[in-house]
Amino acid sequence: MKNISSISPNPSVHCIGIGKFDGFHLAHLEIFKRVLQSNAGTIVFITPKTKRRLLTPNPKGLLCDFFDCAIAQNAICLPLNQIEYMDCDAFVELLKRIFPALQKIVVGYDFRFGKDRAHSINELEAYFEVEVVEQMLQDGVPIHSQRIIKNLEMGEIEVANRLLGREYMIGGEVISGQGRGALEFVPTLNLKCEKYVLPQSGVYATWSEWGGVKYPSVSFLGHRISTDGEYAVETHVLDRVLSCQPKDIKIFLVQKIRENQRFENLSMLKARILEDIKEAGEILSDQTLPQGK
Repeated sequence: MKNISSISPNPSVHCIGIGKFDGFHLAHLEIFKRVLQSNAGTIVFITPKTKRRLLTPNPKGLLCDFFDCAIAQNAICLPLNQIEYMDCDAFVELLKRIFPALQKIVVGYDFRFGKDRAHSINELEAYFEVEVVEQMLQDGVPIHSQRIIKNLEMGEIEVANRLLGREYMIGGEVISGQGRGALEFVPTLNLKCEKYVLPQSGVYATWSEWGGVKYPSVSFLGHRISTDGEYAVETHVLDRVLSCQPKDIKIFLVQKIRENQRFENLSMLKARILEDIKEAGEILSDQTLPQGK
């Protein structure tokens, strides 16, 4: 992990947005917009010290999707375990070293820092102009990462997407599956998806992306209780024969179609899969492509 003492000073930055940004939701996007409206602004991600699954394991990549890759490259990451015990003076000194011309900080209403999150926005106002993005609501619901995680765990994809302001995305490396899909059911691409918070098990209408192109698809997450019992994340691309297998895939979840089910025989499973494909096609025919590039 990169040591914060090795981060080079950037004298061109006058404004930063700083936070964990662990959800990349509408409130976070509002912070980014306010900071990045100036060419002298950049984003500082406070990265977690644990290996838990996250809503946004690759925040720079998502920043690139929504704004500009040059902006994402200029963003920096401060590892939480290297700053969490700093008092206010040490934290301010660090920011001034990295950004010698820093004048303004944009943060969320609940931003705190230091040991036990003991330091507040008010203390930063003694050194910088501080702009606070107040709590935002969507359909009367507070926009918060933990709320979004709960929605995902309950299979409430459409609610989570409204709070995110985008289709929730998971991604990973394509790996070998059972080898039965193309022979007995329909061909699927299986993902090794270790870093992301995964939604409730079931079948979903999705978009699958590789090579910068998004394709309509139907995806399954959960234990394959009708076959080998193993947990899997797999996607079937609608109306397309793959000429080669992609290396990595992103899956954008649009709507849950059904719960994970056990079927008495493989014929019943295949019939249900064909129904899932039809339903996913109908759902996606009324959808626009996901936000981002």
